[in-house]
Amino acid sequence: MNNCVKYVPLKYAPHVVGMIGGMSVHSSQSMEKIIQRVFNDILGELHSADLITWTVNFHYIRQHMLNGNWDYLAEEMSRLAGSLVKIGATKVAIASNTMHQTAPQVINAIGEDHFIHIADCAAAQCRQIGIKRVLFLGTKESMEGNFIRERLERHGLTFYVPYDAMEEIDEIIFDHLCHDVVQAEDLEFLAGHVLPEYIEEYNIEGVILGCTELSMLINERNCGRRLGAIAGYRNGILPFVDSMTEHARGIVKACLGLDPLLPNLDVDVAFRKLERAEKNTLAHSIVSVSNSNYGTTPKPYSF
Repeated sequence: MNNCVKYVPLKYAPHVVGMIGGMSVHSSQSMEKIIQRVFNDILGELHSADLITWTVNFHYIRQHMLNGNWDYLAEEMSRLAGSLVKIGATKVAIASNTMHQTAPQVINAIGEDHFIHIADCAAAQCRQIGIKRVLFLGTKESMEGNFIRERLERHGLTFYVPYDAMEEIDEIIFDHLCHDVVQAEDLEFLAGHVLPEYIEEYNIEGVILGCTELSMLINERNCGRRLGAIAGYRNGILPFVDSMTEHARGIVKACLGLDPLLPNLDVDVAFRKLERAEKNTLAHSIVSVSNSNYGTTPKPYSF
């Protein structure tokens, strides 16, 4: 009797992808969870993504950021990316918008074809849903620097940032969200004050959450309808593009051996399925932004 396992050829040819994470650990864990759930949903059975995650100690990374040691950080990210390629990764991703300030050096070290840029993934989703004028929210470094702006503009997007609120948004990210603290007053500040002002003044068509922690606090589900009414947007909902989710989408495609930036029906269906599951699970705790419930603390979620 032949006891050999018979392998059925897969529709896709899975690849190994390396991800530099830990900036912060909450976003990295969320991304890994999304990637593995979607990958398994697509291939079924016991399949899991060949994902190598290199988690850094963010405490030290943050100190170098605050001290302006970007040359050192670029060398470190390039070293880690090179090591991931050496051990078999065909693509490398950095799970942080802010750390993409080092992307040019990393790309120079491993090659453009090996790197999955988070801004490219966000822009691909903007293109797919048909928005061009975007308000970008992120850390102060990401908002005032050119490293995200120039990458998004390559894809034809018009990029706006809330300059008057950069300090406050930076504090929300590093002092609250990076410590897994989600506060209703932070949601009120963004959805009740910052976003309406810029939506009206610049005819914003959508919001890019350009920090992998921001979706814990604000997204399309808990304030898209209210902001859509302000914008006069079609269907009454202002679209939010979560860079973390879109980066995870690109990584899933790369794990399947696909181009991270090209649409794929199987991947998109799996992401919609996961989003529905998350929505159903958290429906009882999701806060809608309205004048009557600002005192309620919103719960974190990924989409």
